[in-house]
Amino acid sequence: MTRIDRTHSGASRAARWPARTTLAAACAIALGLAGCGGGSGGGDDDGSSTSTTSGSTSESVFARGPVTGFGSVIVNGRRFSTEDAAILFGDESDVEARLRVGQIVEVKARRENGLLVAASVRYDASLKGPITALALDNNRFEVAGQPVKVVGATVFDDDNALDTLALGDVVEISGQRTGAGFTVASYVDVDNESDADAVTVTGDVRNLDTQLRRFTVGSLTIDYGNAELEIDRDGGLANRLLVKVEGRLDANDVLLADKVEDESYDEDFFDDGAEVELFGQISELTGTNGFVLRGVTIRFDANTKFDDGSVANLGVGAVVEVEGVVDDNGVLLAKEISFDEDFGDRDDDSNDVEDDDRREDIEFAGRVSSVAKDAIELFGVTVRVEDRTRLLDERDDRRTFSLADIQPGDRVELAARNDDGTLFASRVEREDDEKRDEIEGFIDRFDGGLKTLVVSGVTIDATAASFDNLTESDFFALAKEGVRIEIEGRFNGSVFVADEIELDD
Repeated sequence: MTRIDRTHSGASRAARWPARTTLAAACAIALGLAGCGGGSGGGDDDGSSTSTTSGSTSESVFARGPVTGFGSVIVNGRRFSTEDAAILFGDESDVEARLRVGQIVEVKARRENGLLVAASVRYDASLKGPITALALDNNRFEVAGQPVKVVGATVFDDDNALDTLALGDVVEISGQRTGAGFTVASYVDVDNESDADAVTVTGDVRNLDTQLRRFTVGSLTIDYGNAELEIDRDGGLANRLLVKVEGRLDANDVLLADKVEDESYDEDFFDDGAEVELFGQISELTGTNGFVLRGVTIRFDANTKFDDGSVANLGVGAVVEVEGVVDDNGVLLAKEISFDEDFGDRDDDSNDVEDDDRREDIEFAGRVSSVAKDAIELFGVTVRVEDRTRLLDERDDRRTFSLADIQPGDRVELAARNDDGTLFASRVEREDDEKRDEIEGFIDRFDGGLKTLVVSGVTIDATAASFDNLTESDFFALAKEGVRIEIEGRFNGSVFVADEIELDD
């Protein structure tokens, strides 16, 4: 089971599902708008995370989130010493060297002399099986019928990439399911040596039929008639319960479950006063100032800081990171609530049209011109590097890779988002030199007469460019602010000289 030293089981929680539209107004009345608003809460800039959480009465620390680096293990910018830690892949003991950047892990630790010392680090894939559909132009594919979305922060293991995937490939996904029903991939590994019929899915139980012993996760029908049930809650299996299912697909694409596990945490999973950092999808709203995340009841008040959003953004399906302290009733009192810009549900999938937040999906590949403490510059643009930025070294395969290892002249590939004019990197990979400079971004402004553009802050000289089956005049007729384009060429130290420009449909 995906549990770490659970001391109690079977704790019950009443199902509460008030409407999302009432939460913002109720919070404004109960707490005052200043306490609920969307000011940036920030976070610890020091990767060692030696600061304490206000109100903590315990040395216990629990964190769930993506691995962002190593030396020992860094989870969302917090460094955990793993010298004496148990490293677990599912229920099996393994070695730290098997962990990868991008994998979502659970860490149980203690604070000792200002350091975070891990007792255990557990990784479990959230989705595994054969690729059953590909939509590369939309950064999507399906695994056993479950939709998966690739974003800028997604890490592919080895030399794999989205455009190297093929139908039938067996993949392992570590990701976060969203309210729209797809899984946003944090980590993708191709494992074609695995059994293609063996499938793992994680999601909320829907359409539970206890007579037929079936339910659905997304569009996948699951038959649990012969399954081992590991459900640690009163009432057993129920709709909206977060579960992980392992089994095999039959000829009708029904998943015949071998095991169904409860993936939520009970309140008494944590010590009183424990520092907790959780990452996941809100499953319930509870009253005017609370919600449930992976089974944990969370409360916020006028002292809670909101980052990248406000109380108005809280709703069933929202993906958030929560930092706080557990009270003696097992409730997590939130110090900070952050809306995950990389793995949140930012698309309107009801009509398959992506909204303006897609402007955040920016990619650069080129040589670094300068490096600062928390930023790099390339193509004349500064890109901020945060604690949660995924850092990888594809050139030298250096495991304990950090921003300090990047030097001017190094070639990197990065994904970033635009936050009110500032670029923040979600992923930075140092790579080999034998590649062209590339930009995938959005037109800020253009001049058809001068044949110049500004794309995500980079000045582009298009006088010698070809336009992918378009004439120059047709391209500039279609060009407008906010249009996404892909560019290949070379940066000459002041402007990016384009060889090829393609509109991204």
